[in-house]
Amino acid sequence: MDAELALRFGEGRSAGEVLAEVGEPAFRMFEWRTLGALLRAEPDDSGAPILATGGGAVTCALSRELLGRRTIGVYLRASPRILRQRASGDETLRPTLTAGGVALDLERQATLRDALYRSLATLVLETDDRTPNEIGRTIEVELRRRLLS
Repeated sequence: MDAELALRFGEGRSAGEVLAEVGEPAFRMFEWRTLGALLRAEPDDSGAPILATGGGAVTCALSRELLGRRTIGVYLRASPRILRQRASGDETLRPTLTAGGVALDLERQATLRDALYRSLATLVLETDDRTPNEIGRTIEVELRRRLLS
C-alpha cells in the first residue's frame, strides 16, 4: 500500500498539492490519518500489508509512534546522489524540494531524517546500485532470518 496514493485518493489531489496548499504541519496530520487508516485495513489473503510511506512521514511524532507500534520497519537508504536522480524525474516534487534547490535540500533532509528512520527500522538496507528485485529478495531473507531466529 502506498500512503501517498491513498492520500491522493482521500484528498483528490497529489501529496505535493496538499502540502503546497495547507502547509507542512497540516499536511503531516493528513498523512498521519492516512497511515492510521491504512494500518487498520484488513489484510488480504497474501498476509500482512506492505506499506510505503512518504519520506517525511517520520518527521511527525504521531506518525512515528503509530509506525513504531504497528509495523516492522525497513529503511531503504539511498545516497544523496541517488535521491537527486530520482527527484529529477519526479513531477510531483514537494515545495520543500524545489524552493531552495533540490540537491541541497535532499542532502539536508536525508541527514536530518536518518536518525528518525533508523529509530523505526528493524532493517536498514543500502539501496544504491541495487535493483528492485535484489532489494526485495534481501528484505525477504533478512526479515526471515531476524524474525524467525
